Amino acid sequence: ASSSRSSSTADLIEFPRDYGDVNLQAQAAVKAALADDLTLIEVEVPTLGLTNVPGDNEGVAETDFSAVILSNFCRLFSSLGCAENVRVMLPDHKELARATKEPVEDVEGSSEGCFYNAPYEMDCLTTPTPLLELGIDINLLGRNKGIKQRCKPSDELYIAGYPRC
Repeated sequence: ASSSRSSSTADLIEFPRDYGDVNLQAQAAVKAALADDLTLIEVEVPTLGLTNVPGDNEGVAETDFSAVILSNFCRLFSSLGCAENVRVMLPDHKELARATKEPVEDVEGSSEGCFYNAPYEMDCLTTPTPLLELGIDINLLGRNKGIKQRCKPSDELYIAGYPRC
């Protein structure tokens, strides 16, 4: 069987050498997808090694490095001039506090302060409770506002950081 389409090596994307290449490739792909008016885009990056898959590493180290990768990736939205309309949601309040606090020291791979002074609207996906940790999701006192109530009409883009962890 023959193909009417000829393939060439010019059509192939080179496997990234490092996370800088990953970031550039992911940003270019998302920029093209947004230009094509796509409304749901998933970007998954292996943490702590380009040959790994999510879950290959220890949980805290993996989530820390995911936050750092995410903060580098999100710089795309500043360059596109839409950062103020981007809502970045981290897994919970603890991750959010750690990522947005003023960094005390620069530790490579640490998520502490990686979103400090970020121009994005920072938020979290869940509000953990002891019952939620057991899989029981109740809001008896009405303290926890759902994501729908926290989102604003000015939000144009939502980014859910490492929701599988």
